[in-house]
Amino acid sequence: MYHRGNLYLLSNLAPLGMILINSCLLVRYRDSYKPRIRRAYWIYIIAPLLAILIQSFSYGLQFIIFATIGAELNMAKAIQAS
Repeated sequence: MYHRGNLYLLSNLAPLGMILINSCLLVRYRDSYKPRIRRAYWIYIIAPLLAILIQSFSYGLQFIIFATIGAELNMAKAIQAS
């Protein structure tokens, strides 16, 4: 049976750091993007963040994988529509 170690939450620090950097860059350069692209970027940032939070407190499915794939598909759709 799968059991998480004591330092499991520490493994989420690198992804959280990348999400923070992406958020700061998006806020800084928000005027450079069209609203549709900007919304896709926010989804790309928020979906994995929510998945990390859910995954931190639940076992089973890897929500981060589903969230990232969904956000990437949304981003691709927004870019193709531009």
